[in-house]
Amino acid sequence: MNNTPRDIIFRITLKFLESDISLKLIIDYYTCKKNNFTKRDISFINNVSKGIIRFKSVLDYNIFKHSKQKTIDNKTLSLLYLGLYQIIYCDSIPNYASVNTTIELAKIKSKKSKSFINAILRKNDKNFLKIDSNSSYDKLKKISFGYRKWQVNKLTKDYGIDKTRQFLIQNLNIPKIWIRINTLKTTKENIEEILITNKIDYKVDKFLEYFLLIEKFDRKNIIKKLIEKGLIYIQNPSSGHVVNILDIKPKMSVLDACSAPGGKASLISQITKNNVELTCIDNNESRLLTLKNNLSKMNCKNISFINCDSSTFSSEKLYDIILIDAPCSSFGTVKKNPDIKWRLTEKKLKNNIETQFKILNNLKKYVKINGYLIYSTCSIFNDENENNIIKFLNENGNFNLSKDYKIPSNFKTDLGAMKIFPIDNEYEGMFASRLKRYD
Repeated sequence: MNNTPRDIIFRITLKFLESDISLKLIIDYYTCKKNNFTKRDISFINNVSKGIIRFKSVLDYNIFKHSKQKTIDNKTLSLLYLGLYQIIYCDSIPNYASVNTTIELAKIKSKKSKSFINAILRKNDKNFLKIDSNSSYDKLKKISFGYRKWQVNKLTKDYGIDKTRQFLIQNLNIPKIWIRINTLKTTKENIEEILITNKIDYKVDKFLEYFLLIEKFDRKNIIKKLIEKGLIYIQNPSSGHVVNILDIKPKMSVLDACSAPGGKASLISQITKNNVELTCIDNNESRLLTLKNNLSKMNCKNISFINCDSSTFSSEKLYDIILIDAPCSSFGTVKKNPDIKWRLTEKKLKNNIETQFKILNNLKKYVKINGYLIYSTCSIFNDENENNIIKFLNENGNFNLSKDYKIPSNFKTDLGAMKIFPIDNEYEGMFASRLKRYD
């Protein structure tokens, strides 16, 4: 059973449990072209792997309620997750097939655990707790909504019980995909014609017309081909609103810090029609290479690249606009990246906050007088957002929070910043503030 889709899912899950690598990177590694999987195989691997992590707490609950063992090794757990997820969430797969294929894999991967795995799966065959976005509050409370308790407590402190509950429940759903039309290489009309011809349902964003929500994914790899040609880019409109806050004028000098993989940089090039002096920096050489390739493919020009850490960056040049897309918990994207809730610890969150403030304090020196420093994260934790800005303004009297920009009124906070809280829409969580330097 080596290199079958289920074997790969087992490997992905095991690697995730035993490392601190993002689930996306693990999946990408195991589904690369050299493994020659079909599109259907890759879809199955993606859906089940992400589903296991999205509903990990549900699977744990169902496993341990039938187990006398208080701890289970990662190999055995990975096999149990594989079998149990299929039993609970894959309605198209008969339960006996989910059990039998898992046991066959266990004979190879963890022979000593075969009987234990068989017993747990068969006990869950008809009697299990299933959680989804339609579940009752009592059911969801049993597993802390599928999140770590400290995360739930922190969100509740920031937003209250009702709003937090809405957020946690919504994130049990699988997100839809947004694409952004790259008008440097094509037109909105051309892309819409391609989608309509290939019967791909979509919806135009009500605020940003070059963002389209794909309602029903295509079976002909049309979207993938358009991405490969640089005609579209996978991007959530929340990022588009951040770029709008920059309010870039032609020939301005812009520094895009922490720039890879290039979503916001390419949009900057797009809305200015390459008529901007753009500098992109990133501290990771591999990510910088990806950034260069992405921007080149999308026909973005007049860009220079620097491989460095934003917290130690130095320059004799000053910029009209500096965009800090700060490293963060990414908790506003947990619907798309369910592994975040398991990888994020309180210590990591604290380290993020310290790093964010270091970057802010360093890059403030390179903003021109009357220029702007835009601070953005895809987090919804106040400690990574408003609290950082309030602290920065208290310590830097030559900066003020600029509120003279246009964003939808429901995204503007009392502070005057932008915050998108992802409830009942397909927007990702996002924060951005625009700080003006006066001297």
